[in-house]
Amino acid sequence: MSNRMSRRSFANKLLTKKEIRAGISPYDGKVWEESKRQKAEKVKSQIEKAEKRREERRKERQKKHNEFLSNHKK
Repeated sequence: MSNRMSRRSFANKLLTKKEIRAGISPYDGKVWEESKRQKAEKVKSQIEKAEKRREERRKERQKKHNEFLSNHKK
């Protein structure tokens, strides 16, 4: 039983190389949770930026297309 618990606690302390390089201690769960939250926020903001860019491009294309159509009607 104790062997099993120690294995589990060891697995919970494993970190990626990036996290170790960033100076995140495997024994300080709070820091690790904070870093995970920050990563999630970063990804979320990147997705939002990408969506905004896509929307801008779509509007620009639509504008050009409408201009093209109006020129061809004449």
